Formats: sequence, structure tokens, C-alpha cells
Amino acid sequence: MPALLDEVRLAVSLPPPATRMAIRRRAHVSRERLAGELGCHVISVARWERGTRNPHGDLRLRYARLLELLDQAAAAAERSGRAEAS
Repeated sequence: MPALLDEVRLAVSLPPPATRMAIRRRAHVSRERLAGELGCHVISVARWERGTRNPHGDLRLRYARLLELLDQAAAAAERSGRAEAS
């Protein structure tokens, strides 16, 4: 049941469009690479980041999960970089 709840939470909780772009950029991932991972067109990713469209169904869930993982990875990399600089 926790997996179902995670899916529902992710499906309804996409970050705002500008945050989607910021997460992708902070993780140093191109739109092309993100689209390739999701199996969609790069134009779709651009539209999601502009807020003119939103993904639906399984694609929405995969996009939300990928954004969450990218955000975590970027934050970890930043923390690691700060620790090395100290």
C-alpha cells in the first residue's frame, strides 16, 4: 500500500513549471536527455516547464518521480561540493 500512496502523492504534486526547469538545470540535465529518459518529445518537456501543458497518467508519475530524484541528487552533489571546499 505505501507504493500506491507514493504514486498518488507524486501524481498530484508536480512542482510549479519554473521549479521543474530549475530542478532540471540544477542537476545539469538537458531537456533532450530528460525527454529521452521519459520516452517523450523534447517539446513536451519544454511545454511542461513553461506551464502551457502538463503530463498525464503514467508519464506524469514518471516525470514527478524523476524530478524528485534529480532534485535529491543535485542537493547531494551541492552538499558534497561544499564539504570538499571546506
